[in-house]
Amino acid sequence: MIWDVRTNTADMGGNRVKQYTLLHTQPEALASGEIWTRAPKLEIGCYPWDETGYRPPASAQMVWTQDRLAVRYETAERAIRAEARGICPVVCDDSAVELFLMPEPAEGGRYLNFEINTLCAMYLGAGTCREDNVLQTQEDLLQFAARSELCLVPEGYRWRVTFEIPLAYLRRHAGCGELHAGKRMRANFYKIAEKGPCPHCGCWNPIVWEEPDFHRPEFFGDLCLG
Repeated sequence: MIWDVRTNTADMGGNRVKQYTLLHTQPEALASGEIWTRAPKLEIGCYPWDETGYRPPASAQMVWTQDRLAVRYETAERAIRAEARGICPVVCDDSAVELFLMPEPAEGGRYLNFEINTLCAMYLGAGTCREDNVLQTQEDLLQFAARSELCLVPEGYRWRVTFEIPLAYLRRHAGCGELHAGKRMRANFYKIAEKGPCPHCGCWNPIVWEEPDFHRPEFFGDLCLG
């Protein structure tokens, strides 16, 4: 693996870095949910540390307005663990999804991590690596407008979670500039449950690392605001 300090990316030995284009939308289409019928889905289908064969299907969508990003995840699981509540608990023990987002790749490689379970408990962090990742325990969860839907199906459970990331938050913790068409970011999308009956760790862009570790910004994929 070769690290490029100019772009905060890694040469993954022939594995192409994935790309995703965010649709631009208006607040009305976001509020009604209509935008999610048009936004493309990306598959969280890479399970580099799988030892059990359990790989729950999961996907994500992401869109933007002038003052926020919005993310929606959909997944299905045989069993659900949901214990964490509130702000900054250990969400990854539960059935959860995560977004690690680097809004300004050319400005020092600082990224934000958003981790959320079916109860809309959120773990919020910011830093350049696992070692300097700082919890954002003083933030108001209401600003993320998180909402979750869970339904019982013959195979287990299907659930969906949506949340928003205000531009003010991106500026405060990552120095993000204005959102505009053509703006490029870097990110990875994850599906996880470290405890419970069906542990798993899945990602969108492949991670080439011996041990499970989502704090690997060198393996983030590319995002572009369309």
